[in-house]
Amino acid sequence: MLLYWITAIYSRQITVGFSTKGDETQKVRQKLIDLARDLIKKYGDTEYGRRAATYLKIDQTLIQELINLTGEKQDRTHRVCTPLYAARFGITADILSLIRENKAFFKETENYLETGAYYSAAGKCLYLMENHEFEKAINLLADLPKKSEDCEFMDYAEKRLHFEFGMYCLEKGEGRLNGFFKAAPALFDLAPVYEQKFTEKALGIDEWDTLQLWEDALSYINEKRPSEAVRQALSLVMCRRALTMCNQGKLSMKAMNMISKKALQLYPENEMARCTLRDITINFEVKEIYNAFNRHKLGRASQIALESEHPQVRDKYFEFVADIFEEIMKSELDHNDKLIMLNDLYEWAVSVDADQPVLGEIYSHLNMEETG
Repeated sequence: MLLYWITAIYSRQITVGFSTKGDETQKVRQKLIDLARDLIKKYGDTEYGRRAATYLKIDQTLIQELINLTGEKQDRTHRVCTPLYAARFGITADILSLIRENKAFFKETENYLETGAYYSAAGKCLYLMENHEFEKAINLLADLPKKSEDCEFMDYAEKRLHFEFGMYCLEKGEGRLNGFFKAAPALFDLAPVYEQKFTEKALGIDEWDTLQLWEDALSYINEKRPSEAVRQALSLVMCRRALTMCNQGKLSMKAMNMISKKALQLYPENEMARCTLRDITINFEVKEIYNAFNRHKLGRASQIALESEHPQVRDKYFEFVADIFEEIMKSELDHNDKLIMLNDLYEWAVSVDADQPVLGEIYSHLNMEETG
């Protein structure tokens, strides 16, 4: 069935008997394709069943590409058939010539290279790849002789195979990077669609341990072939991974701060990194102000608040000032000691922002004491 079915139902010699109307012909073809699917389903999840389903799916696409190239004119040289049929009856070279001669017809380089690769000597490797039989595909590819007429397509097949295996390993949580992503930069140059596929997949990962593997892969590719898309994805992935680890207590705030800065260097428009860095900075400065107040270093606390770029830090500073004011007033300290402490607190706080309401309360108390 794999050898003849799809080729037969698209053959002009056979389909002329389906109907004189194009629409009717297509309906008959579809019924025959559906019948093939039903026959394949009887094999269940067996090796043959999986293989047959893969061939059926891919061969329909390939046949349609050839029909688009040749129209309904199928002469002796330009036959519309599957790669398996072409190889069996010695017409592969004719079909590869047809594909090469019509390279400009393909909308994307990827379509041109993929179609040619399936009809090349490496075609069987790609079918195996689609079934996730990667090691079989790689071993088979390694044993294939390099034919001059297939060179362009076999080169693509090799790069694609290793790339897809690398993607598969990452999805399974295996970080086998160098061997399988070594050819990725060259593949991205040949067909940018794979760069998009790779970065979009990386941005869809959530678990921090898996994110680490994708971050490593992105870093590797960014080192070999820097691009805006890869830099952006790397920046976002490293930031998301670090933030997830930090929230789970697996990463320190200091390390999170460093990673956020690195992420912003890669991609300055990374709002996640920018917001994370801002929040970390705010938390750090607030903590420093709190520690300075605890050590009675009012000047240091005031300096941090004054120099901070974030209004939230100054707001927190004056919350601390209000708390200290309340504690002083409730304390059993000597009256003069209270006044000295309030005056110091007031003088330092005024240097940060004289318009804060709490300073009005402190000033009123100090002024009342002086007039009293």
